[in-house]
Amino acid sequence: MRGKKFLMLVIGIIFFNISLIVLGNEEEETQEIKKGIEYYEMKNYDSAEKIWKPLADKGNKVAQYNMGLLYKVQEKYDLSEKYYKLSANQGYLASQERLGYYYYKQKKEYKESEKYYKMAADQRSNYGYCGLGYLYNTLDQQDLAEKYYLIAADRGDHLAQNNLAIIYEEQGRYRLAYKYYKMSEKQGYTFAKDNLKVFKKKLLNLSWKERILFYK
Repeated sequence: MRGKKFLMLVIGIIFFNISLIVLGNEEEETQEIKKGIEYYEMKNYDSAEKIWKPLADKGNKVAQYNMGLLYKVQEKYDLSEKYYKLSANQGYLASQERLGYYYYKQKKEYKESEKYYKMAADQRSNYGYCGLGYLYNTLDQQDLAEKYYLIAADRGDHLAQNNLAIIYEEQGRYRLAYKYYKMSEKQGYTFAKDNLKVFKKKLLNLSWKERILFYK
């Protein structure tokens, strides 16, 4: 019995030491990444790459994201995509968001865009929800666009609130359109303020039937 306790204690010490080593390595890598950021901000991209690339190739998801950013600035888009993917597939949110936008805006590969925006949305990212809203709106899938804009809008995202209001206005759901324009405007979003101004003028020209729907 005493032998078993001793064995468990030894195993516990071993795991504790391993944890310390892992934490120590993570701390060192974090410091290296920060040093790379300093070079990056000075536009000393070669020095930043020398620090980040070995870490990225070892599997550090933050370094992989930074390499994606670095190669994008240098217009090495294939390499940028490669490192963003490595990072995104390890669950790094910023990489998922950037890939969602990249495939939507740059490459028009909507299935890939959907994949990465959904990964971001699964982490409760407003950017991910909004991205899916943009994407489904582009694909003329209004029910899905509304669904994802609504999630982000009700979580306080001013872009989603404005875009959702536009959808409601187009659908003739004026009361909801007014509600979300107003929510976005209150956050200081200029486009929502302008849209609301035009929308209020439109309300003055509603037929009596449309006015009943608005005040219902």
